[in-house]
Amino acid sequence: MKAWMENTLRYINPDNKKLIVNIADPTLITHDLMEVWAVAFVAKACLRATPSKRPQMEEVLEALQGTKSATFTVKNLQRAGHPNSLGPALTRPEITKGSKVLGWTTPSNHITSSCGSSSSGNHEFSDANGTEKVKPNGEILDSPSLCAFTYLELKIATRNFRTDTLLGEGEFGRVHKGLLHYKSTAKSGTQSLIAVKRFYNDTVLGLKDWQAELNMLGRLSHPNLVKLLGYCWENEKPLLIYEYMQRGSLDSHLFTWYSDVQPLPWDIRLKILIGAARGLAFLHALERKGSFNQKNMGEGFYRYFKPSKILLDDAYNAKISGYGVTRIDPPDIDYEADPIKCNPESYVYAAPEYYPTGNLLMESDVYGFGVVLVQMLTVNLKKD
Repeated sequence: MKAWMENTLRYINPDNKKLIVNIADPTLITHDLMEVWAVAFVAKACLRATPSKRPQMEEVLEALQGTKSATFTVKNLQRAGHPNSLGPALTRPEITKGSKVLGWTTPSNHITSSCGSSSSGNHEFSDANGTEKVKPNGEILDSPSLCAFTYLELKIATRNFRTDTLLGEGEFGRVHKGLLHYKSTAKSGTQSLIAVKRFYNDTVLGLKDWQAELNMLGRLSHPNLVKLLGYCWENEKPLLIYEYMQRGSLDSHLFTWYSDVQPLPWDIRLKILIGAARGLAFLHALERKGSFNQKNMGEGFYRYFKPSKILLDDAYNAKISGYGVTRIDPPDIDYEADPIKCNPESYVYAAPEYYPTGNLLMESDVYGFGVVLVQMLTVNLKKD
C-alpha cells in the first residue's frame, strides 16, 4: 500500500494537471476534473514527509470548501512562502469565533447523568440517535450530560453482544449495534438504536483515565463528531455508548472487498471529506487551546486516521469517531518492531514520524487525512 501511495503521488503534478486522469476513479471523469485535481493537490500537501510543512486542518478544510467556489483558480493552489500554507487564498480561518471554544476551562471531576427509563433499567437519554440540534461550529458544553448504563442493560440491548450485532472491530475493542426499548411516559413503546463500544480486557484503561475521558468527550458537541451518549463501568470493564450511524463507516463504501459496494458520486465524496475535515479541525483548534492536555499541547488524536474512523448517517453526513480513547496505548504495541507486522492494514495511514517513537502529533492526523483524500479520488482499491 505504501508503494501504491508513492506511485499515486507522481500523478498529482501542478505542471500537468491532466495526469490526474491516470489515477482518478473512472466514475469521476465525467465531473469537473478541476475539482478532482484540486482535492488531489490538497492531499499531496497533507502527505509531505516533514510534519511542519503540512497544512493545518483548518487550512485543509478551507481548501476543500474552496473547490466549489466560483473564484477557485489554479493560482489559489500555488504554494505561498509560509511552509504551512496551501496558497495565497487559503489563510488560516478563525475557528468558532465567539463560541465557548475560546473560553474553555478545565472540566470538573463530576459526570452528570440525565437519563430517564428504559425497559431494561432506569436510563433514557434525550434523542438516542443524537439528532438534537447542535451548533454548526460546535461548542464545549458546561458539563458532560451522559447516561450511566448497567452492564445488564447493554447485554439485553445487544442480545448478549451476539456476533450478528457486531458493527466493527479495532485495536481497542469491538462495537456492537444495540436496541433500547422504552417504557417511560415520554417515549412509551419507542425504540432507539445505539452503538456500544466494548473494550478488550487487556486495554490499558484505569478508572482515573476513564473518568478523564468521559469528562472530555461528554462535553464535546459538534455536528461532525459522533455523539457520546453514555457509559458503563462494572467490574472494571469499560463500555461507551454512541449514537448509531445508519450508513456505517466510510471504508464499507470505498473498498472493493465489500461485495455490494457502489461508487459514491463525486458530490457525496466531497461532502464526506468536508464534513470529516470540519470535525478534525474542530478538535485540533481545541488542542491548540490546551483543552485536552495542558501538559502535552499539540498531540494528535489518531495513530492512523483512516476511513473506518469516518461514520455516515442516512444523508451521508460525515462524523468522525474514536477521537478520545486512541490516545491510550493499545496493549503490547512495540513501536520499534516492523510497523507492517504491527498493523499491516493501517500502516499506510501512519505518518513517517510515528514509527519508531509512537509519538502522536496533530500533523500525523493531517497525514492520515491526506491518505483518505487520495483514496476517495482513485480507482477501486483492493486489499493487499
